[in-house]
Amino acid sequence: MHKRERFRFRAWDRKNERMLYNIQYAFDGKEEAGLVEGDGSAAEYFESSFGEFLESSIYTVMAYTTLDDREGTPIYEGDTIRYESETGEEGVGEVVFEHGRFTVESDGKSVLLIDVVLAEVTGNIFEGMGARAPV
Repeated sequence: MHKRERFRFRAWDRKNERMLYNIQYAFDGKEEAGLVEGDGSAAEYFESSFGEFLESSIYTVMAYTTLDDREGTPIYEGDTIRYESETGEEGVGEVVFEHGRFTVESDGKSVLLIDVVLAEVTGNIFEGMGARAPV
């Protein structure tokens, strides 16, 4: 898997049922801040800072894992991925951040994301199958 070294965040907007990307750049509702919707179009928002996204009950904020799948799609917390681990274990599960690390939770099992050697984002927990982050 490809690894990037940037901190990025996205947020699920419960009110408008949409995913917003790059929310760490939010300031004063400005389009030039770089927030985008899942289709890559500029996102309209009214929060004046990243902190407001974190504090709001309207949003579920998810972190970028710094890893990309085999197609170059960024893997975020809350994504559903098809994976193969270093030990050859295969499955489909949800990417979760807990206890200071990213894991893939599947059928009551937990695999460290860092131990995944092959991954494909198949969707996310809010938008379902086929939803992928913009590259």
